[in-house]
Amino acid sequence: MRGKPKHLNAKQDYINYVKLWPEEGKQKLQSLLDGRVRWMNTGKIEEGDGVTDETHKVSVLKDEEGNITEKYQREWKENPGAKIFRLGFTVDEVNAMI
Repeated sequence: MRGKPKHLNAKQDYINYVKLWPEEGKQKLQSLLDGRVRWMNTGKIEEGDGVTDETHKVSVLKDEEGNITEKYQREWKENPGAKIFRLGFTVDEVNAMI
């Protein structure tokens, strides 16, 4: 390998990157941590239902005229399909490396 890799596609890539470029590697690990949570759809809801607060919101789908056709409850939570988990890391492992 010559220089910094453009893509980190495996757990070992991140481990090697942190060893060679500690500060930048920690930033990349932090990005993995930050990317593990997102707005997740928890289900379709009826008109008048739904919770809106720091970790919950209601999303609506509208037709061409702007009429609401469907409403969905969304929650800010950990995404089990996030890159951090696909690579085989745990949150504790990444925190320890940072």
